[in-house]
Amino acid sequence: MASLQHELTAHQHRPKGHLRLSLPNARALMLPILSDFTRLYPEITLDLDFNDRVVDLIDEKFDAVVRAACLPDFAIHDALVAGKLERVLPDQTGRSGTFHMLWPSNRYLTSRLRVLIDHFSARLSAPSLSQ
Repeated sequence: MASLQHELTAHQHRPKGHLRLSLPNARALMLPILSDFTRLYPEITLDLDFNDRVVDLIDEKFDAVVRAACLPDFAIHDALVAGKLERVLPDQTGRSGTFHMLWPSNRYLTSRLRVLIDHFSARLSAPSLSQ
């Protein structure tokens, strides 16, 4: 009975609901991170908008916006693989980049947004991205 009570309580405290996100047009990087997130938090549904335009968080009702300060190799990965682009100075090309996540400051930080922030922070600072 105690284990059932514990499982029920844990389930009630798991983040759930809906998040609307604006993400950079770097699907090769973003989709694996989002896939892991939805596997870890199946009760959270995502509405994804992949684009690099300036968005209005409030008017467009986004919960968060992720933007890259500079797009590293992953942003051009598909074009490189297809042979549309060729790397001319491979020793000079870095794989690191800076990402920013913004959310409206006038909203209460929900548990679903908090776990998304933590997930992105952990995944985007993973050593495999900088190698």
